[in-house]
Amino acid sequence: MYKIMLADDEGIVIDSLTYIIRQNFDGECRVESAKTGRSVIELAESFRPDIAFMDIQMPGINGIEAMKEIKKNNPNLIFIVMSAYDKFDYAQEAINLGVLEYLHKPVNQKKIVGVLKKAMDMVDSRRKKRSRDLETKEKLEIAVPMLEQGFIMAGLLQARDRPGLENYKSLLDINESHMFVLVLEFGDEKKEQEAAGPVEAGVRLLGSYQQIRRRNICRISA
Repeated sequence: MYKIMLADDEGIVIDSLTYIIRQNFDGECRVESAKTGRSVIELAESFRPDIAFMDIQMPGINGIEAMKEIKKNNPNLIFIVMSAYDKFDYAQEAINLGVLEYLHKPVNQKKIVGVLKKAMDMVDSRRKKRSRDLETKEKLEIAVPMLEQGFIMAGLLQARDRPGLENYKSLLDINESHMFVLVLEFGDEKKEQEAAGPVEAGVRLLGSYQQIRRRNICRISA
């Protein structure tokens, strides 16, 4: 699903764009619109669109200034400018803002569909990259504690010049030449006839371990 924002003070333009989008991308898009610069900025903040069709001349805040404001909170939003004004200054500012296309009204349906497909491809590419990045991060969250445990065992059991220890240091980006071990004892004060089960104790230990790692106080082996 692609979220598309239409920003134009002419109702006929918004209606035409909405019709074209629904005619060619039925069920793939959610469309919202606004007719003033201020309302466009507010809509962008609440709607969080992926793609925006922007007019330059709108009541109040113009399209260029609106885009500048919107990009502060949504830098990945893909802008497509549609304007009846063929001014070099406007086009130059739009290019500097990284707009995908600067279209001169009136624009035919084929051109709009082509530009929109191009923008959708960019959205898909960014989403795939984001998914890959999250997958990599997830794998690292699993792998790093295992590497840390191996590093500690290597430091305790091997000489400092052994390649195994150096490999762990390289993987964990550790440059220090000396190491020390801090042993922490975890547990709750026991009451009579009460004792935490192994699962509960393990969950608490893992939470404390992650907290220490995030604060970068030290690295310990679970």
